[in-house]
Amino acid sequence: MVVEKLWIAPPEVDLARVARLAAELQVPVPVARVLVARGKDDPDVARRFLEPSLDDLADPLRLKGAEPAIARLRRAIETGERIVVLGDFDVDGVTGTSVAMRALGALGAKAEYLLPKRLVHGYGLSMKVLPDLLAREPALVLTVDCGIRSVDEVAELARHGVDTVITDHHEPGPDLPPAVAVVDPKQPGCEYPDKRLAGVGVVWQLMRGLARGYEHELELRRDLDLVALGTVADVVPLDGENRALVTHGLQVMNRREKPGMMALAAVAEIDDRLDAWHLGYLLGPRINAAGRLDDAEIAVRLFTTRDTAEASQLAARLDRENRDRQELSASTLTQALRAIEQGVAGAAPEGIVLASNGWHP
Repeated sequence: MVVEKLWIAPPEVDLARVARLAAELQVPVPVARVLVARGKDDPDVARRFLEPSLDDLADPLRLKGAEPAIARLRRAIETGERIVVLGDFDVDGVTGTSVAMRALGALGAKAEYLLPKRLVHGYGLSMKVLPDLLAREPALVLTVDCGIRSVDEVAELARHGVDTVITDHHEPGPDLPPAVAVVDPKQPGCEYPDKRLAGVGVVWQLMRGLARGYEHELELRRDLDLVALGTVADVVPLDGENRALVTHGLQVMNRREKPGMMALAAVAEIDDRLDAWHLGYLLGPRINAAGRLDDAEIAVRLFTTRDTAEASQLAARLDRENRDRQELSASTLTQALRAIEQGVAGAAPEGIVLASNGWHP
């Protein structure tokens, strides 16, 4: 099978603008040329791209819905109400759930988490997950990386006397869920300047706003490694606030402070300095494997434990599941190619879609 690459020629750039930018920033001309080609010929914009700073992050209260969300979370913390964090089972959801649990735990909240099982509940806040969710008897549900389209599910929770705070980054539907608060930069009327945050970035910003009243804001920077992992793995643009979060998250990650992150890097056989490539191609797939084959809650346990031995055991389990995933994928591809070679698709159609009851969904 031969796959031809489609090469896209770089755009022509104004060499005078390149020279001015190189002089202004004191950078080599090739670097300035790339910046201009990417539309970053303004010196301030280019400087923020090259040297992203957390000081450039917008105030979390600019997120529409942040203030009522924070007020409801504070009430739950202060009165001892049970909070259940419901996250998605992918890397963004796992890291976002971990960020929320670590922050809520530091603030003394009575909190637990639930991640849907892909083959049992489907995605996110669904009707199928509601029985398991209600069995936890929460007063408040905080969603992470899901829920923006769960209108009926939030209404059903309300009928059971359960409040919901939605945090998400996906596009909303025609109607928003009837939640106590909806925090999503893509929702209508939200003036937050950067709409490209991953789900983990949205909930980290909300936790920043929540922590201000408890003098814990600086501690949240220690969880930027989780924000970086979820952001890179979710393949959102590494520009603007995402670039700052990932840059500083990698600095935290390379300090190897979390037992879980250390153990995950060890099973991935990463001995050198971690960068975005390691997050996207080595660490991320090991987290995703849990959500696809087993239970993504294993990964949340990995990122929230303080026990080195437990972290090593959990990381080893994730590594085994990733190897199982790779073997299943390779086997499925081999079977599919064999079926095509045997003529199952007929005479050279423009597209071929194959399925089998024996393949993992």
